[in-house]
Amino acid sequence: MRLDIDTLEGGAIGVSCALTLHGGSMRFALASSLEISGLRRGGEVLPPPAGEPCELPFRPQMSAYTLRGEPGDEFTFTYSGRLGGALLYFQSEVRHFSLYNGWYPMEFDADTDIDVTLPGDIAWELIQGRYDAARGLWRYTTRGRAIPDCNILLLRRGWWTRLESGALRLYYCEADQALPAGEAIRACSKIRAFYRSLYGREGASRELTLVYLPHGQDWGAYMRDGLVVFSSLPKDTSALRHTLAHELGHAYACRADSLSWEDWLNETGAEWSALLYELHADRPAFELRLDKLLELSESHPLCLRPPDGSRPDEVHETGTLVFARIYKKYGEEAIITLLRTLDGLQQPDTAALLSALRAQGEDSLAGELGAYISPQTP
Repeated sequence: MRLDIDTLEGGAIGVSCALTLHGGSMRFALASSLEISGLRRGGEVLPPPAGEPCELPFRPQMSAYTLRGEPGDEFTFTYSGRLGGALLYFQSEVRHFSLYNGWYPMEFDADTDIDVTLPGDIAWELIQGRYDAARGLWRYTTRGRAIPDCNILLLRRGWWTRLESGALRLYYCEADQALPAGEAIRACSKIRAFYRSLYGREGASRELTLVYLPHGQDWGAYMRDGLVVFSSLPKDTSALRHTLAHELGHAYACRADSLSWEDWLNETGAEWSALLYELHADRPAFELRLDKLLELSESHPLCLRPPDGSRPDEVHETGTLVFARIYKKYGEEAIITLLRTLDGLQQPDTAALLSALRAQGEDSLAGELGAYISPQTP
């Protein structure tokens, strides 16, 4: 898929899209605030497709569209409108929009290999993009990414402080972010060294960029290949290190289906990677967190899979609490086995994890974990 951003002003966007059908149809979702026009199949003018309301986690109100034709048919269309949703920034010093704003065709049958161009000059820097001087625009691609998000993050040069240490680069723009930035630089190398030892490999990317967005939104942090973005910073150093370790843990736990209950694998894998780092780097902080998790597990319904297989609201908590109980019963080595087995799966889902554990002779561990798939009473 090719996306050429033509308009990018004041929260409004205009995009020209070109895509090719791989089968007889393609279904995709787009933010409902964006209006499709100028649909063509080859040289044939078609009426705009009708959208149906759909809900996707972390997105604004979305609409689903279906294009029909023959394999190999090429479609072009434009869409425009105002963006909404989380982590949307159209400010003097930053422009940021991503999956969370539903700005590009996504999910269902949509291509995940996407090439993007957007207007701009060298007064800006596109994080993880490259500048095409011949055409005077920026280029971005999702190709080769474990998390194929068209994550557009434009920073205006001169407004940002950049720190560098080896393959690590960090940007911040607020004066009170300077101390947390320095702490993150120091913590990153230690966390990544621990993860290399834990998993036996580098993770999604050797190079890493951290960005502290301007104050104003409190959506925590998120991770993409080789990129961690903070919209708000924890108040103390221990919490900052833990949040950073969690996001870096997603370099190893990010491939399960994030739209279903299987997303517990992503979140639990990242959180317990962070907790194991804390166990070795700051044991008192680990023990304090573990005590809270075990206490919460006594009152929290420990059901990993809802009856309808949907993604539960508490997906970030449930698996973490289950692993806390497993840690209490079996110890650190059991958690290491679970994390390494999950990381080694070709197709990361719960059934494959249980099967791989049994193949390793870890029947007790597989049985313990399997008992939490169906609804449990605390």
